[in-house]
Amino acid sequence: MQSELGVRGSRALVCDVNTSFGTPGGTRSIKMTTEGKDKVSTGNQLPIHKDKLKEEHKAELKADTETYKQRCLLSFSTNRSGEVIKKYDFSTLPPYNES
Repeated sequence: MQSELGVRGSRALVCDVNTSFGTPGGTRSIKMTTEGKDKVSTGNQLPIHKDKLKEEHKAELKADTETYKQRCLLSFSTNRSGEVIKKYDFSTLPPYNES
């Protein structure tokens, strides 16, 4: 609906548009996730091959892998006869949670 109003000799055009629903047909509600699927878990992650990583990510992965390897080597020891034995279980990484 359009109308003209006179305000002290000037004219203004007024447009009456209902924007309550965002679009002329209304806004559709779309549920993007299902129950339990909105959390990060091993079941909903896509595997990435390390060859596809950028060089800086490859370097970071290599450094962190080496650090973890050194921590795992601390689980081993030698006995009096010189045989290498495993004394402790390897430390585990905390689970990945989206923060």
